[in-house]
Amino acid sequence: MLTTSFVALSLAIPSGASVTGAAAESSDGVLAATGYATPLLLIWVAFGLLALGAAFVLLRTTVRRSRTA
Repeated sequence: MLTTSFVALSLAIPSGASVTGAAAESSDGVLAATGYATPLLLIWVAFGLLALGAAFVLLRTTVRRSRTA
């Protein structure tokens, strides 16, 4: 038996806020900076180094196994 249920969700918007559906912009018309560019860059660099290290270990293992075979 298939049953469906619906959940109603209501959100309260503060009285001074405007909801436009567009990206939040600063007063000069450009996108507001969130301050997360540097930590995000470090995460990508760390992931890249980890992937490069894993590829190097895989390559060394493959070469070592082919030499002994």
